[in-house]
Amino acid sequence: AVRGPAERGAGVGFFVTTFDLAFPAGTDVLVSFQFEETNTQPYRALLFRVANVGPQTRFPVPQGILDYNGKNTVAVALWALDNTAVSPSLELAIDAVLDGGVGPIATNNPVWEARS
Repeated sequence: AVRGPAERGAGVGFFVTTFDLAFPAGTDVLVSFQFEETNTQPYRALLFRVANVGPQTRFPVPQGILDYNGKNTVAVALWALDNTAVSPSLELAIDAVLDGGVGPIATNNPVWEARS
């Protein structure tokens, strides 16, 4: 459930989660972020989701963005446009698992470190 301004009405909330992935070697796994469209309240979410334009609900994630065999962090900024609560569901969906393919893809996502 959404906690923050978006549960009370118009406003912006920022939400962060971490998750681990462990896909088998030798497979190409096609994934996407999927919004479940169960409400009609207009909102914006950074994944550049525009709820009252289109019906875009699925956003494919190119290989190299997520660490397919490690820890990932995803943050979403949610902007409720009306004075009503909004709590869209967002999940990471596996679109296809294919044998063979391009092989391992290196990610270039360095860990944050304080600057000296």
